[in-house]
Amino acid sequence: IEVMRTMADNPLIMRLARETMGFAVSEVLEKQKDYDAAFHYLKLANDLVDKEIDYKPEQFSKQIERIINVFSKKYFEDLPPIRSTDRTPIFVVGMPRSGTTLTEQILCSHKDIFGAGELDTMTRLTALMPKVLRTKKPYPMNMALMTPHLREEAARFYLKALEFHDTKHKFVVDKMPHNFQHVGLIHSIMPGAKIIHIQRDPRDNALSNYQQNFKAKHGGMGFAFNLKNIANEINAYNKVMKHWREIGIPMFELTYEELVADTDTMTRALLEYVGVEYDENVKDFHKTERAVRTASVSQVRQPIYHTSKQKWRRFENYLEPLIANLNSEVLEPWDKTQ
Repeated sequence: IEVMRTMADNPLIMRLARETMGFAVSEVLEKQKDYDAAFHYLKLANDLVDKEIDYKPEQFSKQIERIINVFSKKYFEDLPPIRSTDRTPIFVVGMPRSGTTLTEQILCSHKDIFGAGELDTMTRLTALMPKVLRTKKPYPMNMALMTPHLREEAARFYLKALEFHDTKHKFVVDKMPHNFQHVGLIHSIMPGAKIIHIQRDPRDNALSNYQQNFKAKHGGMGFAFNLKNIANEINAYNKVMKHWREIGIPMFELTYEELVADTDTMTRALLEYVGVEYDENVKDFHKTERAVRTASVSQVRQPIYHTSKQKWRRFENYLEPLIANLNSEVLEPWDKTQ
C-alpha cells in the first residue's frame, strides 16, 4: 500500500499510472476505514483526469433545455398516432451508478426478457436524423420534420439494431442510463415501449460516479471527475425527468433504496409493469450468466447488499463542492425519508 501511495503522489511518474494507482489505493484505504486518506487519493486521481479532458457542463444543460422545450405537452397532444411495434423494448434509465445494471439483471433473469446492456442506438439515431431529414438543424430542433412515416422508420431502425443482440425474446432491455434525455423521442417513435426509471440518493449516486475511473472519460462520462460537474449533471437529469413526469409520459419509477430494502415486492411490481408472469428465476438474479460490461459487474454477481446506502456520509466533510451545487429540490425528497 505504501508503494501504491508513493506512486500516486510522485509527479515524476506518468500521469496515467498515477491516475490508476490513485483510484486503486483509494479503494484499498476505504476498506481499511481510513476515509481521510482514501478521499485524498480519490481527489488526486480525479483531478488528474479532469485536467486532461475538455468537458463543458453548460453544453449538457443547454441540450436538456432544448429537449424540454421541443418535447412539450402540446407536442404530444398534437402527435398523430402510428402503428405499434412487434417487439417491446424496455428502457431502464437513470443516472449512471443509480442501480440500472441491478434492475436489468433482475429483469433479464426472467425467461421472456433479454438483457442487451448499454446500447448506443438512440444516440446514433439522433446523430443520423439531420442527414435523413435533409436539414442542418440538429436534434431535437428537427423533430418537427418527423412525419408519422419517419417515426415508424425510426422505430424500425432501433428494432433492427436489437436483432444484433437477440431475436428470440419479445422483451429486450436497453439499460443505457443516459437515455433519460431521450424519453420523449422514445415515446414518440415507440409509444408502447416500457420505460423504467430508477433513482438513488444523489449524494450516494454522485460519490459512486466519482469513485469510478470510467473508460468513457472523453465521451458521455466526462462529468464524473469533478464534483461540481457531477452536481450539474444530476440537476439537469432531475429537471428533464421531472418534465417527462409532468407531461404524462408513462413510466415505472422506483428507487435503488426501495429495490434493495424489499427486492421481492419491487421485482413483482417491475414484472407486472412489463407485462410478464412472475418467474422464480428472478430470485436468484445474481446467478444469471450473461455478459455485463459496466462498472457494476461485480455487484450483480452477488446477492443484494446494503452497504452502499448512506455511503456518502463517510466522506461528508469533503463533499461540499457537490452538496453546495445540488439544487435543493434534488435533495429534498431524500432528506425527508432519512
